Amino acid sequence: KECFKFSFYKIFVLILFFFYFHMETKLLKHIPKVSVYMPIYNKSKYLKESIKNLQSQTLKDIEIIAVNDCSTDNSLDILNELKKNDSRIKIVNNDKNRGLLYARAMGITHAKGEYLINVDPDDSLKGNDALEYLYNIANQYKVDVVNFGVFKWGRYDIKCSNYNNIVRQPKIFENAFTNQNNINDYLIWNKLVKRNIMIKTYEAYKKEINSEKWVYGEDTIYSIFILQIAKSMVCVNKLIYIYKSNNDSIMSNQGSALRIHDLFKYERVLKNKKYRKYRIGHIKEFTKYLNNNRNLFSGLKSEFDIKNTLINLLKTYSQYDYVPNDIIYNFAKLVVSY
Repeated sequence: KECFKFSFYKIFVLILFFFYFHMETKLLKHIPKVSVYMPIYNKSKYLKESIKNLQSQTLKDIEIIAVNDCSTDNSLDILNELKKNDSRIKIVNNDKNRGLLYARAMGITHAKGEYLINVDPDDSLKGNDALEYLYNIANQYKVDVVNFGVFKWGRYDIKCSNYNNIVRQPKIFENAFTNQNNINDYLIWNKLVKRNIMIKTYEAYKKEINSEKWVYGEDTIYSIFILQIAKSMVCVNKLIYIYKSNNDSIMSNQGSALRIHDLFKYERVLKNKKYRKYRIGHIKEFTKYLNNNRNLFSGLKSEFDIKNTLINLLKTYSQYDYVPNDIIYNFAKLVVSY
């Protein structure tokens, strides 16, 4: 009889153990519906308000991946305080300041959600049902990307057409860069994207991200790869994202003179002929940017011969039959005047 009681007790304990192990495994394997990844560098002024905006969302099955890019203010203290009362907040600390592109990459690789969305720490989502709305749209249409409207620089802006219609490849990429003189869809924060698409995007240029700091055009790089890799997209004519331009952004603080170097990184990453329409817009934008910001040259290292580099770049572009003559002419004037 005593032996029977002892055996029953062991069996009961064993059942409890397996039940606990099962539940613990289930919790560990839980996949949130949406992962919000947030790159952070010295954003203490805005951080609490931005995260509270996410915490108030009606879609509760989310995670917030806060990537601290070695902030020197009290951003990390704010994150730790907020995390105490919300287990959905996950903090990733970079080993050193690596810039916006890398910080976003760390957010992407640490995210576990079905869908991912970038929200910068000085921005917000319009309405507390924004994430629930986007997630429902993604499931309704069964698409890789949901593209939506943003409020930027005092106006409502949306970077796609064919509202509420599914667009599939190759039209996604073609439609995104239809205007030869402008970059139409160069944003990362106007998209809800399936996790596997974002991972593939990161893998496509992981070497460049991990080895170099980028300070110019990070949104465009991500956008271009997403729109190339995604197989389906739907665009909704609804304002979701509120963009606030602040002078103390990550990009502003990383040294704008380095943007000149980034043009050559683009050349390495975007070699495919598919990118012709995009690159025309980028070349024109970059030429105009340099022409209007001559002070950038003075911030370059003295051993870097910018004029010879610009000449070599001009020679390269002059060989491309798809680059309009007016862009080459303006670039030539820039080189001569420097």
